[in-house]
Amino acid sequence: MNWSEIDIGGILLSPIVADGIIAAILLFVLRLVLVHFRLLRRTLHPALVEVCLFVCLLAALVFWV
Repeated sequence: MNWSEIDIGGILLSPIVADGIIAAILLFVLRLVLVHFRLLRRTLHPALVEVCLFVCLLAALVFWV
């Protein structure tokens, strides 16, 4: 990924903002799959699982892509 700033209407954003948006989209798709197979119902704290998945996706995008 290109590590330059993102310019939106004269406002410079960090590259991690783009990674965060991509991670949120991936989390939304992954959440649909988890809800479809009823895997979130089997967890003790579904919101915590979603936050952990977001952090893992964001870390993967930042460090490996």
